[in-house]
Amino acid sequence: MPMEQHAGIEEMFPEEVFDRAFYLADNPDVKAAGVDPWVHFTTYGHREGRIWSAAARPVAPALRAWAARLPGDARTPVLDLLRLVPAEHRSSLLSDAGAWQTLHQMVHPTIYRMQELVAAGALEPGDPDPEADPGSETIDAGAAVLAAGRDESVDDVLADFLVDGVHRGLRPSALFHPEWYTEAALRELGSGPDGHPLFHWLAVGYPARVSPTPLFDEDFYRRTHGDMANVKGWAFDHFVNHGCYETFRVPSTVLNQRLGHGRHSRPHRIPIVADMILAEERLEDIARTSALEERAMLAQRLRSRLDDPVMRELVERAYEIEPMIRRPYTARRVSLAPVLSHASDLFERAEALRRSLPVSRVDNVVVVPHVRMAGSARVAGAFVRTLHDLDTTGRTLVLTTDLNEFQRPDWFPEDVLLVDIAEVARELPEEARVRLLLDVVRGLQPRRVMNINSGLGWVLYTTFGRQLSAIMDLHAYLFTWELDKHGNKGGYPVRAIQECLSSLTSVIVDSKPLHDELTWRYGHSSRLADVFRLVYTPAEYLEHIDHSQVLASRRQEGRVLRAFWAGRFDRQKRFDVVVDVATMLPDLEIWVWGRRVLGGSDIDFADLPPNIKLQGTYQQFDDLPVESCDFFLYTAEWDGVPTILIDAAARGVTTVASAVGGVADLVTEETGYPVTDALDPAAYVAAIEEMVASPVEAARRSGLLRKHARSLCSRETFARAMSVALRLEGEPTALTQETPR
Repeated sequence: MPMEQHAGIEEMFPEEVFDRAFYLADNPDVKAAGVDPWVHFTTYGHREGRIWSAAARPVAPALRAWAARLPGDARTPVLDLLRLVPAEHRSSLLSDAGAWQTLHQMVHPTIYRMQELVAAGALEPGDPDPEADPGSETIDAGAAVLAAGRDESVDDVLADFLVDGVHRGLRPSALFHPEWYTEAALRELGSGPDGHPLFHWLAVGYPARVSPTPLFDEDFYRRTHGDMANVKGWAFDHFVNHGCYETFRVPSTVLNQRLGHGRHSRPHRIPIVADMILAEERLEDIARTSALEERAMLAQRLRSRLDDPVMRELVERAYEIEPMIRRPYTARRVSLAPVLSHASDLFERAEALRRSLPVSRVDNVVVVPHVRMAGSARVAGAFVRTLHDLDTTGRTLVLTTDLNEFQRPDWFPEDVLLVDIAEVARELPEEARVRLLLDVVRGLQPRRVMNINSGLGWVLYTTFGRQLSAIMDLHAYLFTWELDKHGNKGGYPVRAIQECLSSLTSVIVDSKPLHDELTWRYGHSSRLADVFRLVYTPAEYLEHIDHSQVLASRRQEGRVLRAFWAGRFDRQKRFDVVVDVATMLPDLEIWVWGRRVLGGSDIDFADLPPNIKLQGTYQQFDDLPVESCDFFLYTAEWDGVPTILIDAAARGVTTVASAVGGVADLVTEETGYPVTDALDPAAYVAAIEEMVASPVEAARRSGLLRKHARSLCSRETFARAMSVALRLEGEPTALTQETPR
């Protein structure tokens, strides 16, 4: 027997982690007796389950319960606990309140009691879950024990584990897998446990943030749940305390908690994963593993093949053809009905919405997310005005689906019909919201539906597009793909369009690069290729406005060099590049209009360079003092043809712009100063210096830009293209399925 088995508490317990003041405060009887706290603890306290510091509070009741069960001199709970912990890590673990708290939170009575049933032979191999199929005497016994386990103290179960279960190879938690942790420790820490894996994890793995279960992935959990950005520390602690009881949490790509049976309960420590494990048909090896965990480990091992360099190269090549090859980042969420039913609430809201409709039938439905200061809302207004002129006898209804905002009524005809679904549906889950939208659209029986950037509208198309296209024309507007934080393409042109392309009559695209890319990728036949139609957003301007000579005039007068920038302070628009340009060109004054909308920018607006002058927001382009600025500076990492650029171009404003996406449809070497390296501030500086060096050349280019924009983005061209795309002279017919399977 190892010598340590004979050692006393003084030899095994590091005195430096013992909190004398705490011990006296926590044990008034010791203080009243005037006994030295350390002497009392090493002589009596450790045998009575008394704790050494505030860090151990979570396990104090279990230690006391442990002590109460042992007779006489055999009462050594703290001493026996120390023997479970690697000697070199005892001091750090004894002081780690987080580890003890997590141990206590991870105790799941039903999992532990089930292991005892299997070990005692009360549940034969192959028997189903006792709750799911009670019938035989053995099954009834198991159900009775599990039912009792729901109401018993977690501290008693932890005490049972510490006294007995730990030595019999049982595990107290559905979130600790001994084999998985052993492999993870070898892989991530360089060495595995030489004693009980759970206590090695508490002492070594927990501080190193090694997941003790194949069912949890830290990076995936944070990436999938936006609210985790506000959670500090290790996300596994959040999952143990909260997430494992919440049906909407997806802890990894291999566990979908929405598939749980719904019997989970936080007060009774029945997390969703425990419920799913106990629902498995074979539980004879539950102390070691479960079918759920085995499937998870298999999936993890198979997924590891993707890290092979050859496979990575193949994925990169495939991505050039199919951006969805890297999607989805999150798990596929499959739900089994009926877990939760929103049918009653949905029916009531649908009835209320139908009663609020100003008409019973319309010819055109335009679905938009909102009407606020945004390019898509501006385009929606131009589209509805054009449709109003083209379809003079038809009635058009605008539906707002995502936000209850209608800030720019001046963009729409005065007699436009507006219905706000966003306010009615805001508390409904997505499935119920899209059914609400479906109810409205089907009930109005329009000839055609146009979706202009509505997220809910795209869900409607991808879910019910095939059915709707049989009775009405479905159209969509695409502006640009998005780039995520990994630099990969996403958004509606990549994800949504694939799922509903065969149901669409037309897809309006506002830039040539996007049109060419989509036609190349999805134009499997001439008919499908013809679905994509390039239509530039019409410019709004007065004929006499011409700012092409402003830079040359200001340079001749020797005025301060000044640029203006206007847009969203979001990641896409790369205002950080503007800050860098201002730093590199301290003599350049930059007037800035904008605000945050989507987020994703880390700019500290309290610490901007002094030559950046914030001006607030603006309502329309002609509110900007363009004549007081030499040029328009436009920065974006990706884009279509932004409406503000169209406005500036149609007025002949000298422009320095990132040559991304559809921006290059307007700003070329002949019409302005395109910056091909959109994220390099030095490239913008070089373009600005070239422009300032030759004001006459800048004026020539600006004049060509004005002429080009007014031709490319004319109202007449827009109206003709829309008339063809919307098939205003014929009856609607659905596009047949032509995409290959």
